[in-house]
Amino acid sequence: MQSSPTILIAVVCVFFLIILMMVAFVIVAAGKGKARHEALAKALGLSLLEDTLTLLNRVAYVNNITRPELYRVENVYSRHSSSGDVYMFGFHRRDIKGSHSKQQEPF
Repeated sequence: MQSSPTILIAVVCVFFLIILMMVAFVIVAAGKGKARHEALAKALGLSLLEDTLTLLNRVAYVNNITRPELYRVENVYSRHSSSGDVYMFGFHRRDIKGSHSKQQEPF
């Protein structure tokens, strides 16, 4: 039983179309997530904070994190008021290869 080249081309095209649709869905979802963060920050009266390193060091100190370079903060918004500062941010561990592995001794 032989398959027609037309059917093979159609199957390959459908496969690539499905992959393309999945990539587009991820891109659109990421954009909507960013827009949702911005809308929430605006509703709370927060503004985008550019100096994320200072906040990262503060969070690392409060949580007794000895290696803050293994973490990152993103979508950082802040509001300053007379009673203190308010922050909204995402705190994530970086995926650095070798950070969990033990060092091997040389032979």
